[in-house]
Amino acid sequence: HVLDATTPSFQGTFRFAGNDALDAAIGGMQRRPQPKDDLESFLRVVFAMRDRVLWRKLSAIQDGEFAEAKQLWEKFKNENPRQDDMFQAAADLDYDTLKQILPVAP
Repeated sequence: HVLDATTPSFQGTFRFAGNDALDAAIGGMQRRPQPKDDLESFLRVVFAMRDRVLWRKLSAIQDGEFAEAKQLWEKFKNENPRQDDMFQAAADLDYDTLKQILPVAP
């Protein structure tokens, strides 16, 4: 895809943005949003809502601190490798797998 001045860039809270969107923001580049971006962001919201410590850490990140948000999510991923299947399913747009493995609220 060719990017130009009319190409939309990421909009929304960067604290839950996927790595591709964060990388573009860190580099100051525009990036055409992809469907997987929404799924990855959705998963990050789910995990943060279920983990108060993670939520507080995300809330402490100041606006525009894209690298800090990415680092926090990388740390989360390293500490929670069982989440890898969910993020891979999001990247693959595999909705059926996501429906099967997403955590269910108590």
